[in-house]
Amino acid sequence: PAAAFALAAWLLRQRKEDIFSDIAEAGAIVMGAALVSVELHHFMTGGRMLDHIDLAESALHTLVWLTMAAAYQYIAGRHPRRVPRYAALAFGVTGLGLALLQNLLVLNPLFTNESIGEGGVFNMLLLLYAMPAIFLYALGRLARAREDEPLATVALTAAPVMLFTWITLEVRALFHTGGHIGAQLGISQGELYAYSLTWLVCAVALLIYASRSGSIAARQTGMALVAMVAGKVFVIDMAGLEGILRALSFIGLGVVLMGIGWVYQRVFATDDTDDGDGGPGAAGGDGDGDGAEDQSSGSSSL
Repeated sequence: PAAAFALAAWLLRQRKEDIFSDIAEAGAIVMGAALVSVELHHFMTGGRMLDHIDLAESALHTLVWLTMAAAYQYIAGRHPRRVPRYAALAFGVTGLGLALLQNLLVLNPLFTNESIGEGGVFNMLLLLYAMPAIFLYALGRLARAREDEPLATVALTAAPVMLFTWITLEVRALFHTGGHIGAQLGISQGELYAYSLTWLVCAVALLIYASRSGSIAARQTGMALVAMVAGKVFVIDMAGLEGILRALSFIGLGVVLMGIGWVYQRVFATDDTDDGDGGPGAAGGDGDGDGAEDQSSGSSSL
């Protein structure tokens, strides 16, 4: 059916571009997307079509839909027709829904305790969060190039959320062996400090990126992340410390925050040029000119 719709769309477009050619093209796109999704589910389940979707299949579906969205964004940019534009929007919304709702909430291994494998960095988290973050960023850039601002904003906002989730869950995977990272496994004091350190590095990276790109959103996100880390350290990380360890932790956090504040001032503080600095000189120049004109007019009258 997908090939038949595509052939019909091509033949109709040779005659005239109208609603019938658009319908045929839309039919080809829908049937092609359905074919890819069903074939992927058939492959992942070994032909058991009623089986539930697991982590690996959900990750692959997300990548497939985001890839189709980016492809149709590119096609819509080269050939400005309605059908590719609407197809890019539909695939993008579907891919975003899979990434943010299914992968981030419903099938999150932190909540389900489903195995992510024991491959270190190369585990299921890479497919589930890191790669969708890259695909979402690419989709957002393509959408922004086509001035599709709503889709671009959502995609470029979702990309760092997925990347942050991947980094955080990778830290948790380092502290839990066996490929399971469920919340019911508990959390150690070292893991808490590891989160704080990792998030602080992410905040500094965001601030450096903001200084180079001039991105206000990146700067605000970086500062918000610094504030979140500081609050987490005060409220959670130091809750179990007493005596000299607690005092040293406070001092260390203060030094780190002062260092970040110093770097922030060095990078972002701009020397405001006072418009009034050139004012007196300019005014004096005008006065000298007026006096010269008065002298010249006086001498000419003499």
